[in-house]
Amino acid sequence: MVPPRLFGLLLLGVGSCAPVAPRCPEPAPPARVPVEVASAALSPSPPSSPPAPAAPPEDLRCWGKGRPAARPRPRASEACAPLNSVELQRAENALRRAFVMPKKPSRLFLDFACSPVFGDPVEVVFEQGSGHGGSLDLVRFLPEEDQILVRRIRIEQYRGRVVQVGSTTIESKKFARIIASARVMMLAKLNLVELETDGGLGISAWVSSADYHLRLTLKERDGDLADRGFTGYESSSSALESLPVELATRPLQKLIEGAPFREEEPSAEDRAWLTERFLFTMSGEPYWWVKERFVSLIKALGTVDAIPALVPLLSKKGDPSADRTRVAALEAIQALSGWDPTEGGSLGVEAAAEAAAKACR
Repeated sequence: MVPPRLFGLLLLGVGSCAPVAPRCPEPAPPARVPVEVASAALSPSPPSSPPAPAAPPEDLRCWGKGRPAARPRPRASEACAPLNSVELQRAENALRRAFVMPKKPSRLFLDFACSPVFGDPVEVVFEQGSGHGGSLDLVRFLPEEDQILVRRIRIEQYRGRVVQVGSTTIESKKFARIIASARVMMLAKLNLVELETDGGLGISAWVSSADYHLRLTLKERDGDLADRGFTGYESSSSALESLPVELATRPLQKLIEGAPFREEEPSAEDRAWLTERFLFTMSGEPYWWVKERFVSLIKALGTVDAIPALVPLLSKKGDPSADRTRVAALEAIQALSGWDPTEGGSLGVEAAAEAAAKACR
């Protein structure tokens, strides 16, 4: 039997080899594994992709005074406000009295469109202008507690593009009666039906050389709009479209003519409102001279919010109005942004328009 102490020494001699023991062999070096193989065995990595190109530096020439604010999406209400029966009958009677039959025998049929404006409008906007006269008036009516505040922005194109801002107040009750009638009249739709006859037709066509612009907008508190306008020449052929607008706005025209406007400096609210009206107008297809005057107004009193609606005008050319509007749009961009796309006049209209369209896109 081996003593315990000697048994432990024997195990130590078998399990390890002291450095002084000459019979201990040197340990074999570990096998070398290629680095790429070891890496692949540990965690395969996806193939490297080329670095993304650096983003081009932002063109801030057009936005030195700030960027346009986001605009809310227009509402699309499908509800129809009920019409006052008394005002409806008055509108029908007035239209039949004023309408001149261009061809006889014919019959005039009346219908009325849907209005999404249910309550009293919180804002009424009336536009009027003369093509040959060179004028455009934008009149804003704002109901207050016991009166109506009226703000007017007017441009005289043929007097050096003179822009005037004025204000006045009018009686609430009188204005309410006018709007009660106008909100029904502006919805009228006229349809003329020619009747068969054995004889010839009696024709009483007529046309005027005066071109004019009328537009009326009623805005409800939640943003719903009732809007109707006409721009063109007064004639028998245009009466189906123009007559309802003329009769709806005639009392407002008389109201403005007799009001004592005080000339004032434009306020920040005037500029913001004019810009909003410009964007509203440019969302449609305004008549050429109405467009020209709006651009002139925006150059004088607009904000940077108008710039996106000016950019499309830079690419339109080929007729006298489009060419004039193109130059005016460049001038307006310079006035609103503080940046001169012509680089002090060194660039022509074509190159300046291209530079502005790129910088202001």
